Amino acid sequence: TLGDDLGMFCAVFWFGDVFGDAFAFQREHSVFLRVERGSEQAREVAAATGLRLPEVMALHELRGGRLDLTQLTAFAKDFSRARRTLGHDALAILSVMWGRELAKGSLAKAGGDSESAWTIWRGRREAITSVRFLAMVKRFESRGHR
Repeated sequence: TLGDDLGMFCAVFWFGDVFGDAFAFQREHSVFLRVERGSEQAREVAAATGLRLPEVMALHELRGGRLDLTQLTAFAKDFSRARRTLGHDALAILSVMWGRELAKGSLAKAGGDSESAWTIWRGRREAITSVRFLAMVKRFESRGHR
């Protein structure tokens, strides 16, 4: 009947509106998209630190996308130093996010082999941060940030 059809139309319209509002809210509050919108800042930091743009963007994403230029530059430089010292991106993230002693201790325990040191941490909760960083680098790359 016409009443049933109209009711169904209203329900579908309402659900569509709710979905649209939820989608708009998510896009407005997405850390990934906030970092992506601020890619010019990340470009400056990449140029100043020698890191690749997707790496800087992933670092910024790890910190919630709310760092100013000075804070992001300092964080990126800290990561860059840790990567040179530890020889592994995932260990460098462990170092800057969870403490140098943690990463250096695992490197020492692994006899200086960075891949073995990362294997020590791979299954622990602290490693989630490193895995997220590596995934975000790939995601930013896949969206054309080079």
